[in-house]
Amino acid sequence: MEVNTVSPIQARKLGRSHGGQAVVVDYNEVEQCLTHWLETAGVDREIEAKPEQIATFEAGINEAISRAFAPILAKSSRRTSGSHLAHQLLQRLLYHFNRHSCFQSQTLPSYLAAYRDRIEVVWQQWEFSHVNQSLSQTTDIESTLRDRISYDLTPLPSENVRLLREQITAAGYRQLLTITSFEIAAKHGILAEAIRGEHNYSELNASLTRLLQSTFGNHFFSKSASLYAAMLEDVGLSSNLEAYLDSIPWEVLSLINQACLQVRQLEQPLHYIGGLLYSEASYPVRFDDYRAAAQRLNLSDITMNGWNQGIEISAIHRTAVLDQVIVPLVNHDLAEAWNVVLGYDQQRLMSHRAHAAIARSVRAAERAARMSSRTTAKR
Repeated sequence: MEVNTVSPIQARKLGRSHGGQAVVVDYNEVEQCLTHWLETAGVDREIEAKPEQIATFEAGINEAISRAFAPILAKSSRRTSGSHLAHQLLQRLLYHFNRHSCFQSQTLPSYLAAYRDRIEVVWQQWEFSHVNQSLSQTTDIESTLRDRISYDLTPLPSENVRLLREQITAAGYRQLLTITSFEIAAKHGILAEAIRGEHNYSELNASLTRLLQSTFGNHFFSKSASLYAAMLEDVGLSSNLEAYLDSIPWEVLSLINQACLQVRQLEQPLHYIGGLLYSEASYPVRFDDYRAAAQRLNLSDITMNGWNQGIEISAIHRTAVLDQVIVPLVNHDLAEAWNVVLGYDQQRLMSHRAHAAIARSVRAAERAARMSSRTTAKR
């Protein structure tokens, strides 16, 4: 069985070059330029020989930024969602950048890093414009976080949760599993990068590295990878997660790209660790819904045990991250400690957006499966 995939970016868009001339920008072509450069040895010579590729790439970035983040560029207080296709292009570009530098540990050429940084700056301004930072500014960090966790462990029922627990089909579950496996594997790769301790800009950061190492241990990441590979293979899917990139909503990619950015800038680690705490707090709730979906579909013990282990491990990590990592860090830097709460709140907001996108993707996969079945029946 194969996961349903769709073309990642399905439209040509009209943009403007630096000279003000109208140009047609093909978002697929923009992405292909970047992936080609990242795979090419001697990319400097390649770009010098084909300046039209740079023109296409720059026009695409300019066009997408203007459509995704218009209020930020206009210095407006309006909050808008922006163009879906533009967000999709930008998050896919950032993922390719991060896959190259974070997951494959290769250095980006400076001019490509400059494009990445340009996207990230305006994207982060847009993300923060949706967060009410005043709600995060507290001096009682530990109690505030415990209250938030208690609330997030018992969320109110929603239509998306009912979809997973009561209505999901086999096609929808496969889509859900591929997206979740992709997200978790990427986040764990980023966490492993943080634990390696190559970004010890300060005593606070070095403390974070030591605390994370003691919390997650040496074998957690390989065990997690094996767990998800077994669940994928149990429903007839490949464990080669990169094959599913075209199925991953941009809202999920933004979670991965956010974590990559934060690890790259770990001279201020409190924001990152707050987001990590939210993830560990939310996984048991998510995984319980996914386990209910698997049980409803009568999936095997391999899948049921996978979700059971995910729930148990995340509950342990949630407690450890708060008690063994955050509390010592907060005591170390009280003046900036509220950034832990800000990181938690921003991760919660971005995650809710991503979970809604996952539900839409599940429904789309189910519709595609029904249409395919009808087409087959007519033959």
